[in-house]
Amino acid sequence: YVKVTPFESEEEYALKPMNCPFSAILFKSKTRSYRELPMRLSDYGFLHRYELEGTLDGLFRTRLMEQNDSHVYVMEDQIESEMMRMFDIMDDTYNPFDLKPIIKLATRPEKRIGDEELWDKAEKILKETLDKRGYNYEIKEGDGAFYGPKIDIYALDFSGKPEDAYAVSTIQLDFNLAVRFDAKYIGSDNKEHFPIVIHRSIMGSIGRFMGIILENSKGDLPFWISPVQVRVLTITEKNAKYAENVIKKLKENGIRVDSELDSGTLEYKIRKGQLEKIPYIIIIGSKEEEKNTISVRNRKGKTDYNIDLDEFISERLEDIKQRRKYEEK
Repeated sequence: YVKVTPFESEEEYALKPMNCPFSAILFKSKTRSYRELPMRLSDYGFLHRYELEGTLDGLFRTRLMEQNDSHVYVMEDQIESEMMRMFDIMDDTYNPFDLKPIIKLATRPEKRIGDEELWDKAEKILKETLDKRGYNYEIKEGDGAFYGPKIDIYALDFSGKPEDAYAVSTIQLDFNLAVRFDAKYIGSDNKEHFPIVIHRSIMGSIGRFMGIILENSKGDLPFWISPVQVRVLTITEKNAKYAENVIKKLKENGIRVDSELDSGTLEYKIRKGQLEKIPYIIIIGSKEEEKNTISVRNRKGKTDYNIDLDEFISERLEDIKQRRKYEEK
């Protein structure tokens, strides 16, 4: 624990390695009814884990990470519908990146808590849910957590070797967390019950997820997620005012744009943009200004001339809306 003195506080603060206990504290902060379930709590807070120095690896293994973490408090008969909902989110997240997840169902370990009937039901639900989704998966006998079965999801890096796949997501059933924190709800029978907790993190560490996407795409990110989506270049400085109007209109439509309007050579500026993996480079010279158009060079090196700016913006907004992969254009 570290006492925080700059704020003249007598409270003690600690770096947290996980979010699970905080969700339980929030759940039990007031009397809960079965009508409130499923209760979905999400936390994007920073987590700290003192990984050994020799295991640290770029974005893939760090001591500070941020997860899109969620804990869902459910009754037993709500598990399947919540699992289906989580897989909808997973598909919606992975498909635009062409990630082909490796799915493993981990069943009860030798040392565990909870009665066997509950384990039977939980494992059956997880298996049936995976089957209904049509996923290919591997069963890892005895590899579950002591508090419940789980589904681990891995993604391949650029090597494409399954043995080198990184864990990116997990969906775990937990029979213990609510009991341990005495987090109860009032059921329809007007009696107290412990909910089952579903831990889920679709992306896992956001840094690791981005690392996998960067490696698999070799930096050629889809337009909708590229940090800089469009770069505007001028052939000469006298075209700068028209270029600034183009930039203004792009920004007004929510497109992330930067520019190089100086007098450097056009060839150098284009080459620089290509190396930086900018999806589209807009080139403006006297001809474009006279015709009130733009010339557009894409990341593959193809240049289209005399393009209407409004038409270009409309197409890019559709790219964002549809979350199109770059190669679809």
